[in-house]
Amino acid sequence: MRSHALATSAIDAIGNTPLVKLGNILPNLGLPSTTKLFAKLDNLSVGGSKKDRVAKQMVLDGYDSGELVSGQPIIELTSGNTGTGLAIVCAALNHPFIAVMSSGNSVERARQMRALGSEVVVVPQAPGSVNGQVSGEDLKLVEAVTKNLVDGFVSVSDEEAVNTARLLAKKEGIFGGFSAGANLTAAVKLIREGKVEAEEGVAFMVCDTGLKYLSTDLYL
Repeated sequence: MRSHALATSAIDAIGNTPLVKLGNILPNLGLPSTTKLFAKLDNLSVGGSKKDRVAKQMVLDGYDSGELVSGQPIIELTSGNTGTGLAIVCAALNHPFIAVMSSGNSVERARQMRALGSEVVVVPQAPGSVNGQVSGEDLKLVEAVTKNLVDGFVSVSDEEAVNTARLLAKKEGIFGGFSAGANLTAAVKLIREGKVEAEEGVAFMVCDTGLKYLSTDLYL
């Protein structure tokens, strides 16, 4: 639960998001009613995503190291969520902020950053790339690095992610993005495969809000 202490700025509202036990959706997922399935609602963070945490920490670390001083401009190459988090932090701390993003990202993200006082520079999408996705050689690099950080990978199709995100919204009132559907699908697969005991409890993250995807085919 959130603390009721008075926040002194929007930065204080970043993090400490609720963990919610799911119930209504369990039959639709083919899971018994005894399943302990929890959603970490980072979509309710002040900027609408878990990347608010990253943005806050980057700036605070910059202060601590002395590499960032008050009023210094900050520039970020972003797909939107980290940029939004930085836009909030920069607005609260009086830093000029410039976000550089690809035209392949949803328009809501650019509009949100501009509304927060940021300058947004939109550059053309690279030929052959897929909007909002890491693919091809880039994906191989990601998997090579993360093998030392994670226990394993769970494959989830685009269709599974979309359908589950929509189901989560309709059955639980939790309005998340593509990754919310992907994370929930992965959690269900782990339970079905017996890699995790349903009664022990499984938590997944709702990384960002569905409001950032209204111009996409996620919520038609």
